[in-house]
Amino acid sequence: MMAWRDEGPRIRWGAWHTDDDVALPVGRDWSVDALALGDAPEIPDRDIRHTIDTQVADLAARRPLGGSTRVAIAVDDLSRPTPSYRFVPALLDALKTHGIDEARVMIIMAVGAHRPLHRQDLLRKLGPDVVGRVAIKNHTPFGNVKDLGESSRGTPIWINADFLDADVRIVAGCVLPHPYLGFGGGAKMVLPGLSGIDSLEANHRSVVRGLKGGLIEVEGNEARADVEEIAHRVGVDLSFQAVVNGERTLVGFFGGDVIATHREAVAVAREIYRLGTTPRAEYDVIYLGAYPKDAEQYQLGNAFNAIKTAGRQLLRPGGSLVLVGLCPEGLGYHGLHGHRMRLHRDPVRKPMLDERELVVYSPGLSAYEIGYSFHPGAILAGDDARLREVLFERHGERADVLVIPCGPLAILEADG
Repeated sequence: MMAWRDEGPRIRWGAWHTDDDVALPVGRDWSVDALALGDAPEIPDRDIRHTIDTQVADLAARRPLGGSTRVAIAVDDLSRPTPSYRFVPALLDALKTHGIDEARVMIIMAVGAHRPLHRQDLLRKLGPDVVGRVAIKNHTPFGNVKDLGESSRGTPIWINADFLDADVRIVAGCVLPHPYLGFGGGAKMVLPGLSGIDSLEANHRSVVRGLKGGLIEVEGNEARADVEEIAHRVGVDLSFQAVVNGERTLVGFFGGDVIATHREAVAVAREIYRLGTTPRAEYDVIYLGAYPKDAEQYQLGNAFNAIKTAGRQLLRPGGSLVLVGLCPEGLGYHGLHGHRMRLHRDPVRKPMLDERELVVYSPGLSAYEIGYSFHPGAILAGDDARLREVLFERHGERADVLVIPCGPLAILEADG
């Protein structure tokens, strides 16, 4: 009978819902390398307030603000780890200090093609104080958008009408690796965050339209240049960008111009998310954590970003890649990639998994949902017992194991 360790390595899962750790089963004689993200001190409230107060004061020096000024603040959704409750109250206070009536402030949840947020979601994201203070609306890509023409690269520009109608436009998000725009955040709060469905489709088809882009590559990234051009066309007056660690703790906070602030945040994110080198060439089992984007299955694939940054194969032929995510919201929703939506495609096996098996360790998913999003042959392990059974059957008493936490954030620089 297979001997398992009493306590295996632990990684986090259940973003925005449980935010706790799960022990990963490993055999008694398995060799385990467990990587960890970098870290930095948590940003204190006084530093957050200083950044916000300085930026709002600078804005007030450039243009008149007062009780009749209409302000729109775009905030990202629960598919992003931004702890907006840490800084949005301070932003409202700063605006009030400069004479802006809170009745003239609207928070727009920049969901892009994701699902709208309900009250409990808003309480998690913004905190009860904010939810009780100002108007909050969910963006929808299917209506309430205005046509601003096209970008120089041919992207149709349809933007949330409430955001455009405001006198002051502010975006607040976070920076983390993105498979095509280099890093998320910044101008991405406008496109796709506040955009109409035609703009969203064009943005998600950038590779088809020949726009150069790439994972963790920002400079020279044509796809990012496109969304930044659009953000300037829209007129973003202030941008606040956060960097979080592997527990969603705020460790970096920047304010100012939508592009310059993004680059400041990217520089910090590159250091925080770097995992360093791996000591061995290939492994039999890789545990790949999907936190902090594991609330729903549609976001799980972001964990593969970490594997891609390695630049070489880390899993032996015949090996098992175990994708770990709680998925308390199940399959989730996406207005472009969902069933019969514009960009829906049947799943295919990723080239990195050739001759290797994919195991999805998730108590929140069904076999149907696994078949819907992952290639035929992907295995669902809905609990610890099933996961042990699958791994023992394939790898037996001895295996080399690599644990990668927070795959959507991690930047893995493999040796060789």
